Amino acid sequence: MDQTPLFVTSNADPPMSSPPTLQDIADHAGVSRMTVSRALRNEPRCSPETRERIQKIAKEMGYRPNPLVVARMQQMRQRHPSRDTCLAVVQPGEVGSGLKDNENSRQWYAGITQRAEELGFRTELVNLPTRADAAKAVIRTLAYRQVEGLCFLPFPKWGWNFDLDLRQFSMAAIGFTLLEPHIHRVASDHREGLSIALAKLKELGYRRVGLVLEENTSSRVDHQHLEIFLRHHLFDQDIYPVSPLIIEVKSTPKTQARRFQQWRKAEQPDVLISNLDSLSFIKGLKIGVPEEIGFISLDVQANHPSICGIDQQPRRVGACLTDRVVSQIYCNQRGIPEYPELTLAPPKWKDGDSLRPQA
Repeated sequence: MDQTPLFVTSNADPPMSSPPTLQDIADHAGVSRMTVSRALRNEPRCSPETRERIQKIAKEMGYRPNPLVVARMQQMRQRHPSRDTCLAVVQPGEVGSGLKDNENSRQWYAGITQRAEELGFRTELVNLPTRADAAKAVIRTLAYRQVEGLCFLPFPKWGWNFDLDLRQFSMAAIGFTLLEPHIHRVASDHREGLSIALAKLKELGYRRVGLVLEENTSSRVDHQHLEIFLRHHLFDQDIYPVSPLIIEVKSTPKTQARRFQQWRKAEQPDVLISNLDSLSFIKGLKIGVPEEIGFISLDVQANHPSICGIDQQPRRVGACLTDRVVSQIYCNQRGIPEYPELTLAPPKWKDGDSLRPQA
């Protein structure tokens, strides 16, 4: 019987050196162990120069955090939450104006706070003024209070820019409206949502599919609905090409109604894909839904049970945002990331009475 051992050792092999400890790094840098701990966690109480010097020394010495210790600290935080473990839920608006009065904002906020509580964090709603000096004052206050994470809710329109000192925060934003700083984002998968809607329409026998979007609504989701719609026109022979209608933000209701009627007469869609406000607009023109035309909402809400459409899962999006921010805190990742990442939450189809099978 072969008695060859599974593992062979050699006296010629150099002995494995133990990894450096925090105290080893402290001795090498000439600082206290606590200072090293703060520097490796990117804590603001440690000056940027000291942090960079200690982190460089730690890297040169081959320091690696112990994942078992990190996991244990996470468990302790969940069981014994501290008042210092705060996530600021940031939304645009004047200080003290409160949460925006719309269903998506309520669901995003609920998802953020519920998931934060599960992970041992508390949350606080913070309004960020649009004026640069006032916004900087809010961020300085959060930094002074040692708030760890920032969860940005969407801004009113695409293209918001802020020049803020965010070096000490872990952060992420919902959606695509915050252009700068370019940070991690979490959003509903709008491309997948429209693909689900188009597949449902094919199943019901609709062929002339019209897309009606308000200009700002389209830009807020980075025109993803328009992208998928045009792609299907190019490659899906079961759906007849109908030119999309983009309604300008500044046009009057009378102008919008005239444009819609002209578009409908020219394109003759048998179903519309749009947002919920568009349904109110269509009913105001005395067009029967679904008798004269079918309707799908791209952002169907739970308080409108009769509407077919896409549930963007805003509560789930909020929970994903919390996970994204907290994971950065656990990994000591702060400041604007070099490579921002996008996390997409899958939407769901919601049945209703605004569609009917076609002959």
